[in-house]
Amino acid sequence: MGEAVFWLKPLYQLGFVCFFDFYFWIREYHRLNFPTKE
Repeated sequence: MGEAVFWLKPLYQLGFVCFFDFYFWIREYHRLNFPTKE
């Protein structure tokens, strides 16, 4: 069971990092291509 947790934790963190990376990329993409009025 310990080995499963050993593999699961880095994968979970990696997915979390990728999600935030993607989220910020989308935000920047929209900010650059669709500038707001303010």
